Amino acid sequence: MGSGSMDNEDTQLFIGVTDPKLFEQVRAHITTDLLKWIGYRWDSEPKGKTCILKIGFQLPKGKGRMIGLKYGSDSLSLPSEVARFIQAARDITNPWYEEFKGNVGKGTQQTNSPSVPHEKPV
Repeated sequence: MGSGSMDNEDTQLFIGVTDPKLFEQVRAHITTDLLKWIGYRWDSEPKGKTCILKIGFQLPKGKGRMIGLKYGSDSLSLPSEVARFIQAARDITNPWYEEFKGNVGKGTQQTNSPSVPHEKPV
């Protein structure tokens, strides 16, 4: 939801259905190093505006796990594993998000899945 920037005015959450390949591309960026951050952590002395980041993982049989971080906008940056995952997820899903958001803004319903970006060679 939103851009993550301090001047973000996009506060709507959009949920839709798309090609499973999009999910597979995001899932490829879930690493064991990222999963070490599961749980909640907070900066005891946050500097700047309070920021809250939540990343949820739905597991089989209804189980879920969450990475929750509360920190200040002027505090130290996010853990590199978390920042890399957010960047990858945003890059992969942003074309779908923009297309879906545009359809909602036009008052049209999504009749087919927005295009799925092709994976970039590593």
